[in-house]
Amino acid sequence: MKSRYLFIDYLRGVSIFAMIFIHSVDTYFLAQDSIRFLWNLSEFAVVTFIFCSAYLTFSKQPEVGTFLKGLQKRVSRLYYPYIVFAVIYLILLSLFRYDRITPDMLWKTFSLSGGIDIGWLVLLFLQLSIIFPLLNIWQHTHRSLFIGYGILSFASTVLFLWYPFPFDFRLIMWLPWSTIGFIALLSLRIRSSLWLPGIGFLLLYGVMYGIFQFTHHSVVQVTNKYPPNLFHLSYGIAVTLMLLEIVRLQFSVPTWIKRLTLFLSKYSYEIFFLHYLIIHTSTMIFDVSRLPWWVFFGGVLIGTIALQYVLTRVQSIQKSVFGIETDYS
Repeated sequence: MKSRYLFIDYLRGVSIFAMIFIHSVDTYFLAQDSIRFLWNLSEFAVVTFIFCSAYLTFSKQPEVGTFLKGLQKRVSRLYYPYIVFAVIYLILLSLFRYDRITPDMLWKTFSLSGGIDIGWLVLLFLQLSIIFPLLNIWQHTHRSLFIGYGILSFASTVLFLWYPFPFDFRLIMWLPWSTIGFIALLSLRIRSSLWLPGIGFLLLYGVMYGIFQFTHHSVVQVTNKYPPNLFHLSYGIAVTLMLLEIVRLQFSVPTWIKRLTLFLSKYSYEIFFLHYLIIHTSTMIFDVSRLPWWVFFGGVLIGTIALQYVLTRVQSIQKSVFGIETDYS
């Protein structure tokens, strides 16, 4: 896969790998202290994934005249694959847990207001697919709006350190998550190493970790994620910036690792849905807690990659034989 920003492809591949690990172990294996530690450590995944999207958005010239047309394309590429995933998920659910399917659950699933756990992330992708291109335009045409939104976004991450949002977090989550867009833009403009800002965010995280421990506030990443506060975001940004510098070093790694990472990156959105289907189908069929965690995680990872590879071959055949292209990556 050719890319102008190959390091972003590697970074996105690492983030989707971490997502698969998180979702594989967070159901039945968190009673093990070592797994809970690795699970919490891997919670940079969403931050990194959003950083990559923002970085690529800000690396392009703003589409002032074609914003609405571009928005329609982005929404279709994000929402239509989710609909396909949701239908398949509901069919599988009807075979094993039909009692969970209710009109309210169906409405929340397709409106992205609940229903399926990962629906919140799809909604966030949709929200940021509007916000990031707008910010890219505003930085050139409406500097006051751009700066004001940045201040408001960062202020929300501080506010949510101590005051949780009193309503559904989906209503406001786009605001603190937008902070990552400004970090991505700064990273794009800084020509020197990002080690220093990465370490700076890590120190900020360390200070807040100490304060949280002293005040008996939870230091588990997930409890600081919905919506995200500065504690969660500073950790994710620190790891993301340092990972970015590591992959830029271009040190020698086995070719299969490079190919695997690029494959995960190229088909990250499809893989995001596929691994979730595999995890929940497995848990509905048998008791996965009887397996060692690494067996289940490895099975999910390999199964997801294999299924995605088959789908890419089918898409290739459709394109060459029938002229049908179904690439949502």
